[in-house]
Amino acid sequence: MNWEMQFKIAILERKPEKIIEAIENVPPIEDIKDLQEKQALYDYLEQGLEIIEEAKKEILEDMEKLKKVRAFLKTNPYGKDKALL
Repeated sequence: MNWEMQFKIAILERKPEKIIEAIENVPPIEDIKDLQEKQALYDYLEQGLEIIEEAKKEILEDMEKLKKVRAFLKTNPYGKDKALL
């Protein structure tokens, strides 16, 4: 599978891991001679970056929720299980 197809699939699936894999498989920019192909690469990178940023935001939000749950468990007298903290 070529790098362009990998990008298309990764973007459609919205999976940051696959986007990173597609980026790793992109040939050096000097090897891409066609201007349209270079523009497509730029567009894929831009879309991929947006998806990665969204995933990062979601992870940070989840981490914040976990911190709140952990803080609650520390203050809850019925939830003082040392294994959880």
